[in-house]
Amino acid sequence: MPRKRRITRSAAVRRGALPSELRRTRNSAETTEQLLLDAAKRVFAQKGYIRATVQDIIEATGLSRGTFYLHFRSTDDIFVRTITKVVDEFIASSRVRSGDTLRQRVYDSNLRYFEIFGANRGILRAFFEASYVDPEIGRIWAEMRSASAPWLGTARAATAKNVSATTPAPETTPLSEVRRTSFSSKL
Repeated sequence: MPRKRRITRSAAVRRGALPSELRRTRNSAETTEQLLLDAAKRVFAQKGYIRATVQDIIEATGLSRGTFYLHFRSTDDIFVRTITKVVDEFIASSRVRSGDTLRQRVYDSNLRYFEIFGANRGILRAFFEASYVDPEIGRIWAEMRSASAPWLGTARAATAKNVSATTPAPETTPLSEVRRTSFSSKL
């Protein structure tokens, strides 16, 4: 007599996901990938780059391990994809020109930077951690920092020009004189 096959529920159903949440749509690949990316962003923000695992990410989504590996090769792969979106947001923000004066442009740019940083502070902390561990991620970190370098250089030059034109240079003591004076007074 043929043996009856036992039907088991998926991990998502066991965790309490409703059947409507399990239905697939025509764009389910993009939806699933976005679900994984959002969960990865939360997991990396909570646990950091080193302690986050594939298991943590799939537990946050209710999807299977196989589904994860259909979309991403590893935690490094999903981390790079997650952080690339944040870096792109920073770079796009740094290219926005607003305000009539240099002061207003600097203020608006800093405000956008802090808004993005505030919304992504956990994943950025993991990004900083990862930049010391993984050379590819370190390259992305350097790219993000250098993206704002040309604009900052222009702002610094304009500020220095404005400051030097309006205020006289302060009286300064050469560093060698400061060292000699402070060191000899301790003897």
